[in-house]
Amino acid sequence: MTLRFPVAPNPDAAVHSPVGFAMREHEARALCGGDEVSFVTAWVGPSAASEDAVRALYAERLAGTPEHWWSILPVAPPGPGKSGRPRRITPARPVFKDGRRWPQPDPETVAHSAWRLNIRYWRVGPDARPTPERAARKLRRDPTAAEMEARELKALADQPLRPDGPQRALDVGLFEMRPPEAPHIIMPDE
Repeated sequence: MTLRFPVAPNPDAAVHSPVGFAMREHEARALCGGDEVSFVTAWVGPSAASEDAVRALYAERLAGTPEHWWSILPVAPPGPGKSGRPRRITPARPVFKDGRRWPQPDPETVAHSAWRLNIRYWRVGPDARPTPERAARKLRRDPTAAEMEARELKALADQPLRPDGPQRALDVGLFEMRPPEAPHIIMPDE
């Protein structure tokens, strides 16, 4: 089975009318006439109350397509207020009343999951997200960071955490140790 992903300029076009399907970047670039492409993951369409409702919304388009480029995932619903962030739920405490250990759940504080379609596709065009050239952990120590514009700070906050370099292999496992008298030997620990 080959994993092919849609090629499109935006997520809605990737679901409804992709240019084509490509497995590798050079195939996607050839499909769109040599334009720049980048592999992205994006949310599509409105959220719904259940996974079945999202499936019904996209039933005719996703029928017969392989599930490796799309998935239906739960998302936290937006909270009240201007920020739109999910509401913070305080942990319940045991009450030991009327033969019950835990209180009845309050419908106002119970988080209800919303479901949404998430797709992976080749986006045509330059990468729209401005990404700083330096990692955030190095930038925060820089004295010139105080002079950054709000747009640059927002882009920095939205970028995913990425390592500075490839992860190094661990030289000692979880149940291994180096004896003090011979640190060049790795031996199993009991």
